[in-house]
Amino acid sequence: QTITLPSGATLAGTVTDDGLPSGATVTSTWTQRSGPGTTTFANAASASTTATFSAAGVYVLRLTASDTALSAFAETTITVNPAPPVNQAPKVSLASRRNVVLPATLTLSPTVTDDGLPLGAPLTTLWTQVSGPGTVRFADPTQPATTASFSALGTYVIRLTASDGQLSGFAEHTVTATAGTNK
Repeated sequence: QTITLPSGATLAGTVTDDGLPSGATVTSTWTQRSGPGTTTFANAASASTTATFSAAGVYVLRLTASDTALSAFAETTITVNPAPPVNQAPKVSLASRRNVVLPATLTLSPTVTDDGLPLGAPLTTLWTQVSGPGTVRFADPTQPATTASFSALGTYVIRLTASDGQLSGFAEHTVTATAGTNK
């Protein structure tokens, strides 16, 4: 069998006996013969059971049956593939607070990271204004590294959102726009 973690394997062993010695009880037991991790059997004393595995790799399992006088066994090989990777949301990191003296623009240089999942999906980013007394204009709102200009004095909150097509993450940045001094 071949399975993928975290799934288990269904073991459907068959035990037959000739009835001798008379009155003897036939027992069966599953054991792990080899493998990179640990095998847990739902019921190791049952010929038909399930097995779960602690790690990916190739396992050899043995079913042994005994009638108290004689015993026999059969082995099966289970290939356990690793669990597929799970998509994580992109991470956005930037300074939480900055000041800008108008009419200057603010250079934004955040860090955006992603796990590359789902495969082939592009990572997109978008700057937006959350709050503020005026308007924020981004040189290119779809690029993480860009500049922002502010139309009025005051405190603004801007947000950078990153999306991998399935999940998104964001960080917010507080900017205080103050007046420049005349010289």
